This record gives sequence, C-alpha cells and structure tokens, in this order.
Amino acid sequence: MALGSDLQVRRPGCSAGERGYGLVELLVAVGLLLLGMALASTLFLRSQIASSRSIAEFRNPQPRYASARLRRDLESSLLESSWLPGWRSEPLILRTSSEGRIAWRAEGTTLLREQLNDDGGESVVQVVLREVESFSWRRPVPGLVDVEIRFRALDGSGEVLLDVPGSRRAKSVVRTESVRVASRRGPGW
Repeated sequence: MALGSDLQVRRPGCSAGERGYGLVELLVAVGLLLLGMALASTLFLRSQIASSRSIAEFRNPQPRYASARLRRDLESSLLESSWLPGWRSEPLILRTSSEGRIAWRAEGTTLLREQLNDDGGESVVQVVLREVESFSWRRPVPGLVDVEIRFRALDGSGEVLLDVPGSRRAKSVVRTESVRVASRRGPGW
C-alpha cells in the first residue's frame, strides 16, 4: 500500500461517500429556475392582457363584429344614398336582395343597424356598437365606400380613473375602425 492512496478529502459535516454540489451545478440550477420563472411570468402577463381585452369586448358589443357586419352588408348590397363629395354623417342606406333596405346610423352614442320595412310595418333595430363618438361615410370614387367609426374603448391597462368623486370608471381611449369596401353598382353610381 502506498502512503497516501487511502487519503480522501472530506468536507466538514459530510459522511464518507457524500459530496455537495459544485458551483457550476448551482449556477445551472439557478439559471434553469430563472428561465422557468421568466416563461411563467410571460404567460401570466399574456393571460392578463387577454382577460382585459375580453372584458372590454364583453362590455361593448365587439367593434370587430360591427365592422364585419358592416362589411358584409356593403359587399352584398346596392347603395341607395345619393352621391355627394366628402364625408357624411347621415344614415347609410343600402338595399340587399335578402333583407330589403338597411340603414346604418348613429343615434346618440349608439351605432344602430335598422332593417327598414317598406310595407309600413315596424323596422327591426339592432344595437351594433355602444360608446360611439362618430359614424361617417363617403364614396371617394364610383364603386367604393369608405366608412369610419370612432368609438370609446377600454385601453386594456386596467387603470381606473377617479376623476368624478364617488365613481370608479375604467380608463378609456378613442379608437377608430375603418372599413373600405368595393360595393356593387347601384342607382346613381
């Protein structure tokens, strides 16, 4: 037996055969923990943003629905309103083959889609969007219709404005939804 072949260096408090973790192993473990926490926080923030957007859309009948419905009406109809240059805020009247005449108009802070009854009966009115600041449309060239809807929406930050004593309303911003559609030719095109 050689002199020193049975010598082993042990750390204080460790029994024979046990070793602690080295510095590199600890750094790898901490790095993996930080990476996992970063991924978890990113997922948490994205879920919060999605939640605030869905709450905002729940409170206001979807601006995306309004623009999609308007686009569908414009693409499948003839424009009855007369041609004048510039933006107009009067009702946009369309004639469809399936539903007859349809009027899009703003009344107060509400955007309405009204199915007009030519027989003198009651019209069917549908609230399409709330918190509307303006509704305007134009025909820049024959066969093309531009529509602009300005509405108030929650900004998604979750901040609350306390500008009126006793009320807690969410912070909102003005958004603009624009629709440009090539419509079928109708009378006056």
